[in-house]
Amino acid sequence: MADITQGTYGSTATVLSTELNSIADAASSDASSEIDNTTDLHMFDDLVLSVTFGSAPTASEPIELYLLPAIDGTNFVTGSSSITPPLNTLRGVFTVQNTTSAQLVTLMNVAIPPGKFKYMITNNSGQAFPASGSTLERRPHSFEQL
Repeated sequence: MADITQGTYGSTATVLSTELNSIADAASSDASSEIDNTTDLHMFDDLVLSVTFGSAPTASEPIELYLLPAIDGTNFVTGSSSITPPLNTLRGVFTVQNTTSAQLVTLMNVAIPPGKFKYMITNNSGQAFPASGSTLERRPHSFEQL
């Protein structure tokens, strides 16, 4: 029987930046650009949300991460700043602290499909995102056979 081990990381990439500018509380970002996982076939993403609020958010309130797949390779599940995505596309929740200091919050080992997809977030922190400077970065990885 083959042994399985943690694989190496792929390249880190920013997937949301200007889409996060000034997102109001209880509002959603626009979706990211298409992420194509049909060649590398990574299994997971580690994600980092970087944000510095102008007014302190409510501690531990959720900033929801949604993954919008294109099951047929072309048409993505509906979700945008004006349309809340289906709840079954929720992949995790970032929780922020009650501070105006810079925050880096993570979601580890988010399962991703072997196809095309997009990310978007819904802000429920109690405060609007800043006008600029926030980012969501991903770093894909998989398991490897020894």
